Amino acid sequence: MDRVHFVGFRHDVPDLLRAADCFVLPSLYEGLPNAVLEAMAAALPVVATAVDGSIEAVEDGITGTLVPPSDPAALEAAIVSILSREDEAEAMGVRGRERAERVFDLREQIARFEELYERLVERNERP
Repeated sequence: MDRVHFVGFRHDVPDLLRAADCFVLPSLYEGLPNAVLEAMAAALPVVATAVDGSIEAVEDGITGTLVPPSDPAALEAAIVSILSREDEAEAMGVRGRERAERVFDLREQIARFEELYERLVERNERP
């Protein structure tokens, strides 16, 4: 048990992410998991269950690995695979950071919403 630590609530999450080799989120349900986005922004490869939200954030085989929910053997295999391929894990982390910045950047999200609202207003203003 010297490799896995259950640390509870923490205020130093950025430090913990910097110390990690990968990020694992074995949820049965998610919205859009901020924890996954934070891990991606920290350039960590992600292992997550293929549930709503996680499948929107993680590109399977590109920024991390998605596994079926409630399948501990698949979760274990994905973690072992990422940890045993350092170069590929690092590349996944870099691609994850790029994706987080490109797709989930707050300024980009706001700009997309503004553009959507403007199109909807224009559509409703036409005679």
